[in-house]
Amino acid sequence: MTIKKITMLGFCFLTMFSVPVIADEPNDDECKINCPGDFDPWRSDKALKTNIRNIEHPMLSIKQIQGVKYEMKASGKTEFGFIAQDLQLVYPEMVMTDSGSGYLMVDYRAMIPTLLEAIKALETRISDLENR
Repeated sequence: MTIKKITMLGFCFLTMFSVPVIADEPNDDECKINCPGDFDPWRSDKALKTNIRNIEHPMLSIKQIQGVKYEMKASGKTEFGFIAQDLQLVYPEMVMTDSGSGYLMVDYRAMIPTLLEAIKALETRISDLENR
């Protein structure tokens, strides 16, 4: 399996294709992908992290976020996502500014743990209600 990096409007997407790996000095031990911001798809080891804490009150935060359907001005293509300025009010850590264009970018992968914790909170509520 190899990885292809696609960069569009400052967003970095990693996809699996049978194409050469785009990397900085790849070797057998490490392959680092060039992506904007602090996104590093390989570094998730606990030993590399500090100040680890649970995501508090995920349902309250999720309720403040609006998923939207929109058309991109440049292409007219219909897409789904978030408005970065709105998401920034709830989760500023998930929004970055592209240094070249000044446009805001959303780290969509950061939504995964938040949504996971919200699902778990819902499951707990459902179980509590079923056990009454």
